[in-house]
Amino acid sequence: MAKKLIQDIIVKNKTTQTSTKKIDDFFAKKKPVEEKDRFDVFKNKNYEDNYSTGQNWEPEEEKVSKGSRTFLWLIGLALVVTIVFLLSSVFATAKITLTPKNSDISLNDTYYITSKLASSGLHYEVMTIEKTLSKSLETDSEEYVERKAIGKAIIYNNFSDKTQRLIINTRLKTKDGLVYKTRESVDVPGIKKGVPGSVEVEIIADQAGEKYNMKVADLKGDFSIPGFEGTPMYTGFYARLSGDVSGGLIGKIKIVSEEKLLAARDDLKNTLKDDLVKDLYSQKPEEYVIFKDNYKIEMNDLPDNSEAKGYTIQEAGKIHAITFKKKEVAAYFAKNKISDYDNSEVDVIWDDAKFKSEITGNTEKIWNEESLSAKFSGKVKIVWKYNATDIINDITGQNKDLMGDILEKYKTSIIDAEAKITPMWVKKFPQNPDKIKTINTITDSTSSLINQ
Repeated sequence: MAKKLIQDIIVKNKTTQTSTKKIDDFFAKKKPVEEKDRFDVFKNKNYEDNYSTGQNWEPEEEKVSKGSRTFLWLIGLALVVTIVFLLSSVFATAKITLTPKNSDISLNDTYYITSKLASSGLHYEVMTIEKTLSKSLETDSEEYVERKAIGKAIIYNNFSDKTQRLIINTRLKTKDGLVYKTRESVDVPGIKKGVPGSVEVEIIADQAGEKYNMKVADLKGDFSIPGFEGTPMYTGFYARLSGDVSGGLIGKIKIVSEEKLLAARDDLKNTLKDDLVKDLYSQKPEEYVIFKDNYKIEMNDLPDNSEAKGYTIQEAGKIHAITFKKKEVAAYFAKNKISDYDNSEVDVIWDDAKFKSEITGNTEKIWNEESLSAKFSGKVKIVWKYNATDIINDITGQNKDLMGDILEKYKTSIIDAEAKITPMWVKKFPQNPDKIKTINTITDSTSSLINQ
């Protein structure tokens, strides 16, 4: 019995040593842990089970159910959709396509037009632009010349309210005795509301020579008109310089061949005409319209200048245009051609290639007259105007369904309205009015507008 007891004890000790070795091997494979953590390991049920069977122990990972994973995915997806929707609302844009009320009319009519505001008829204004160009040429030879000075003066009628005609070569005399003559016949208007009538005329010195060259500041007093001397008209008519008188010369000058001079002068005139037309349309106020070719150009050869370095030619030009206010033209046509026109503000559109206008007067210088005749022929479109800013303010931040109300509110000037919001799932117009654009289906797609 004693021998058997000893053997049992030996077996038990052997088993204990073997198990202890397995535990040490397990911790040797893992990263070092604190002693308190090593103690806690023994409390793990998995370890106790493995210990009893002699197997290696591994900590059990936390498991997430399939239903939990699906729920998390749904939450994430909903969050993404919400963010996208919010961003879409912030960055959304809108385009409002509007079709204004319009009417096509045909014109083949002659109208009375006037520069007087208080008169009936279509009112017009005259726009005048002046320009001078010069060009230097190489000289060919010298010659002796006697040239008369040329300039411009304004003749005044402070004698009566009747127009006075002055014939060509009417003499104008300075207090120093220098005599100049008018280069054309002119009609000097009479006094109006206490203001003397006046007209500008080109003058030329009676004789050649530099002494007739005169700047505006050099004239002492006014020109008198010797032809009226001894009559009451002598004190009622007088003249003043409107520009320098120059070009008077006696002596040798450098010259250019006639062929070269004519070619250079024609080229200078063509350039000046092109410049005047460009300046006319670039300087025209936006609210005015000039019908195609409704302008006249005056050209004036200025005295040539011959110097040691070369020969210079000069050209002066004026362009006179008959202009109308856009809204007055549109309303005038609508009133005369549309029976149910309601005096609303309208615009007018036409094709310059098919629409014609012809303005005539009693003289060639129609810009000096107070009333003219205007014949218009061709088709035009009258377009009712609306305030796009007011419409944008009405729909900013509102639901897209509001467009029906907008169409009803502006039914006197708009016949159709369509809204498109981007992205398409956004149902409200942007809060920022700058992100809303309006398009006029008629004026935005037409090149020949009234302001061209």
